[in-house]
Amino acid sequence: VARSENDVLDWAQDFYDLSREIRAAKPTKHVSVMACPRCPFYSLCLSDTPEARQNFKVSDTAHSEYDEDEEDDVRPGHDVLTYSRIAAFQQCRRKEAYAYRERLRPLSEPRALAFGTGIHEALAAGYRAGSFAAILPAWDAWWVGEYERLTGEKPGEREVEMPF
Repeated sequence: VARSENDVLDWAQDFYDLSREIRAAKPTKHVSVMACPRCPFYSLCLSDTPEARQNFKVSDTAHSEYDEDEEDDVRPGHDVLTYSRIAAFQQCRRKEAYAYRERLRPLSEPRALAFGTGIHEALAAGYRAGSFAAILPAWDAWWVGEYERLTGEKPGEREVEMPF
């Protein structure tokens, strides 16, 4: 899509104004907390207590998509404005504050996200190996590790009684 110079300048000004708004913003409660039940910070918005914060950890970086060891990536202490951060701010100022200012991450991830992570890791293993044959063993290894992480047991260690 071709953009005129004025379009680009307008976008740059809007981006600059939004970045200043984000940096100056105070995290306020969303108009309706009940509208955000899928937000990872839902429990904190309902009641920001030490007990509620036990379900979160502080991440080393606000932007997990960047490798701080890489020279071209983000350096510690730099305040980076990513599209993810902008989207979080536009959804809810408190969500942006928890995720990017306080660097909070939930201790557990929803099952669907965990499943998707496993699929991505298995596909990545197949891509790295250059073979579809590597996908299934990588999936099996991920699934066994996830089962052990969640249950503290190896699959098949105990007999499960079927309910029928």
